[in-house]
Amino acid sequence: MRSITEDLLERLKAVADERGVIERRLQKLQDHEGALKLLLAEEEYRAGAQLPLIPARPADGNGKKNSRDRSVLSKFVFSTLGDRSARPLASLADLGVSRGLDFGGKNPRRVLHFVLVGLKAHGFTEMVGPSVWRLTEKGLPAEPAKGSDGNGSDETNKIAP
Repeated sequence: MRSITEDLLERLKAVADERGVIERRLQKLQDHEGALKLLLAEEEYRAGAQLPLIPARPADGNGKKNSRDRSVLSKFVFSTLGDRSARPLASLADLGVSRGLDFGGKNPRRVLHFVLVGLKAHGFTEMVGPSVWRLTEKGLPAEPAKGSDGNGSDETNKIAP
């Protein structure tokens, strides 16, 4: 009769080899899990410390979003076009550059074009010709209330002596 000792030793060695492979794989998985947990913790920390990507817009007295106060560039557009005149995009860009506005290293005409398009979406600007823009009635600054005499004073509010 033949001895099965050699076969059993061979199988035992194969099981030990397979166990070693599985243990190395398990160690790799544990290392990978630890790295992912570390990345997740860093991301949660950064997300908590990060400012919102889209800043909240201030609300006017009615609780509505006031698009006029969004950025320095939109304020520039309102102040420049606030005299009720229409201006070409090129002259707006040149004026913005001469005033030292920050266009983020981008083409000033392109940046202002998108500011104007954004304001148009909110009804504040309109294009009146090829690359010529002006403020709409909604975008124009509010004029002071005039009294009944048309001069800004109201005779009815005066107290009689």
